[in-house]
Amino acid sequence: EAILFVTVLIIGLLINIILKVIFQRPRPDMDPIMDLSSSYSFPSGHAMNAFIFYSVMSYFVYHFTHNKLLSIGVTVFSLLLILLIGFSRVYLGVHYPSDVLAGFIAGFFVFVTAIVLIRSLTFRNIVGMVRREEKKLRK
Repeated sequence: EAILFVTVLIIGLLINIILKVIFQRPRPDMDPIMDLSSSYSFPSGHAMNAFIFYSVMSYFVYHFTHNKLLSIGVTVFSLLLILLIGFSRVYLGVHYPSDVLAGFIAGFFVFVTAIVLIRSLTFRNIVGMVRREEKKLRK
């Protein structure tokens, strides 16, 4: 799970860098609280990585505890943090709302892809174990 967590965050970072290079959208011209004019705006890396981080954390809470009430609480808290981080990026004047939305969407796709891959690998491993056991029983 630690490998999954680190890998997903690194993949999110790499995808964000690639998308920023592809689109090369300048940051808003308004008077920002922070000066980040040396980097591109689209998509928001903070929004994307917040979505990935808190989604994976919520997934792990459910996966390890199977406590529905705790999972719902953690998920609601995570969604609130994700939205507040996205809002803060627009409020600080370093992103357009579309940058934040694109970050959320990209983060969602990274998260879903990671979960699908992990479940596929787990299924493949289970099928492999069953086949090996069947071969042992046939001998």
